[in-house]
Amino acid sequence: MIMWTGDNIAHDVWHQSLANQTVNTFDATEEILKYFPNTTVFPMFGNHEAYPGDQFDVVGNTTFWLTERLSGMWKMWLDEEALQSFKEKSYYSMVDKRFNVKIIALDTQACDSLNFYLIRDPSDPMHELEWLRNELYDSESKNQGVIIMAHIPPGDFNCDFG
Repeated sequence: MIMWTGDNIAHDVWHQSLANQTVNTFDATEEILKYFPNTTVFPMFGNHEAYPGDQFDVVGNTTFWLTERLSGMWKMWLDEEALQSFKEKSYYSMVDKRFNVKIIALDTQACDSLNFYLIRDPSDPMHELEWLRNELYDSESKNQGVIIMAHIPPGDFNCDFG
């Protein structure tokens, strides 16, 4: 399996635009499909995929364009429930039944210390931590392993989950 945690765009934020923000991710998606056609992929975006970089609207819906574009690119890897969750909430979980393990893909834009949208609601604005707790309880009740993946690692000084 491949766990892909984003930041596919160059970090030269002064050259970015809404029009070209997902081009590198599209190209990387095509390359993964070409070279790893039979591999399970769990994708998540990083803090630079949003436009401007690090600015992901965790309260409103102004960055829906990003999850909509990415869900279109990644629909072959995510089941319907994970795809809907990703598109609507920007995070998802999906069970790999071969190994009885749940992959939980967190959107760490909700903890990105450079994300100015967090000024409006710094404490679990997307209800992601509440959802995570429920996902973990669900897996525990099923004696299921869990792998949590994210772009900014929890505990990193750039990640503050209030």
